[in-house]
Amino acid sequence: MDTIIIKIGKKYSFIKINEIKWVESDSGYIKIHSDNKSYIVRMTLQDFESKLVSNNLIRISRSKMINMIKIKEVIDSEKSNDFTVVLNDNTALKWGRRYRGNFPALLIIK
Repeated sequence: MDTIIIKIGKKYSFIKINEIKWVESDSGYIKIHSDNKSYIVRMTLQDFESKLVSNNLIRISRSKMINMIKIKEVIDSEKSNDFTVVLNDNTALKWGRRYRGNFPALLIIK
């Protein structure tokens, strides 16, 4: 499945998963940030995550998921032991310690 369908009012919107940049949750709602638009949907991030089939969207904190194909760089903070993820549009998001295990096994060249 490469598209998700969300219902907003009486309309159904089709969003390609590769167009999703990141998803954030707030009090029973999620906000899906895509390349073209943002969508607010009444559901929890946990419910959204459980319905996904894509491996590209990964959880980086209790309230955020990112699309792996939208990552420009990951910055390792030496002081706080956290990562900062910078997306292609220069959005910077914290990648919490608890979710570090979600970091993909990549070839890291030093």
